[in-house]
Order: sequence, then structure tokens, then C-alpha cells
Amino acid sequence: MTVKPTCQVCNENQHKYKCPQCYKRYCSVNCYKKHKSEDFCQANVEKPPKNGEKQLQCLEKQDEETEKISEEVLGRLKESEKLKDILKNPHLKKLLTEVDKNENTPQLINDLMQEPIFIEFADQCLDII
Repeated sequence: MTVKPTCQVCNENQHKYKCPQCYKRYCSVNCYKKHKSEDFCQANVEKPPKNGEKQLQCLEKQDEETEKISEEVLGRLKESEKLKDILKNPHLKKLLTEVDKNENTPQLINDLMQEPIFIEFADQCLDII
């Protein structure tokens, strides 16, 4: 006689179901609700990536690495007198503060490319790089 594993929520009854996210076994709707409401579910546990996902993660990592600015370039930006002069502009300071605080930075930067002082700042940065 084989005994089915018990419910992993109440530990009393035999399980009938499995959670689709974390595969914990439960026996009833009540146990399912308890499982979900009390954060029993470990749906956030990372599953091993599929082959295509591995390739995508690898490409994303490469993109992140190529987007980093070297210490040498940062030094050139830091030492540029033209850039220092542009950064004295109070309106530009306000715009850069908005960029720093904004959650949708790419969209904001796209919008700011209509501002002459921001364009001047961006052009100067690109000239230095």
C-alpha cells in the first residue's frame, strides 16, 4: 500500500493538488488560499533559465558591459572646462536633477533633447567621449 504525501500546508490530509508556481502540495481550496495569503508560495524562486533565456541573459550582460564608461573617459569629463561652464547653468542643473529622480529616464532624456541647454550639454559630453 502506497501512502500519498501529505498536504504541505495543513500537514494533515493527503495532497490532491500542486501549486503551479512553487509546486508545494495542498489538499483543498482552504489550504490553497492559506498558502497564497501567508506567503507560503515561493513563486519568486528563480527557475533555471531555458536555453534561449540563457543566451538573452548573456547578451544583456554584454550590453551592460559595453555601456560602462571607462575611468579614463570619466576623468576627461571631470576635467573639461567647457563642461564645467555648461554645468553652472541653473536650468541645466534642474533638468539633470529631474533625470536623476525620474523612473522613466530614457523617455525623459528623449523629451529633454528638445531643450537647447540639454542638447549643448549632451553634445559636449559626446565630444569629450
